[in-house]
Amino acid sequence: MRVTAQMLLPLLVPAVLASQAMTVEEPPAPSLLSMFVRPWATELSLGDLRATAMRDSALEVRFWEGFGLGGVRSVVLRRGPTGRWTVLRPIIDDLHAARIDTIEVSPSSVNYPGSLWPMLVHMGIDSLPTRVSRKWRMLDGHTYVLEVRRGTRYRASEIEHLDKPEAHADVVVRRIADVLRRYFNP
Repeated sequence: MRVTAQMLLPLLVPAVLASQAMTVEEPPAPSLLSMFVRPWATELSLGDLRATAMRDSALEVRFWEGFGLGGVRSVVLRRGPTGRWTVLRPIIDDLHAARIDTIEVSPSSVNYPGSLWPMLVHMGIDSLPTRVSRKWRMLDGHTYVLEVRRGTRYRASEIEHLDKPEAHADVVVRRIADVLRRYFNP
């Protein structure tokens, strides 16, 4: 029997379903993302979320906040191809990646990411701009960096914390930060 490419294709497709991001939206460099977050992710063996091979059904959210005198807090929510969620807390000490703690969450728990994800989407986690256009530039202070990877789509936002929001994105990212802090205490 002669074996053709058409016969082998169904056998090869599952191996091809995991790939790097094909659509990338992110703030232009220089950014906190390029200067700090990606190097920390590499040091902590999280990897560059744009280049990580992921299946279409997989999802990962990386939330980083601080970057000023108060330090940096972060949390990673990961949904694997089977639908199981894991929560990781990267620990950053004195602007150096130290370690990752795993937060145990049960699917029946109120803080299970699978239950929170629809709320975060409704709040706008998928539609934040990569950066809010401002007439000024923050050199030191509290900033949020949010990375979202869904299958082959990667989107990152870098938004300054303001006491008096200037744009809708300022309000949205603050609400997302409040939810993540409440449930995962990054």
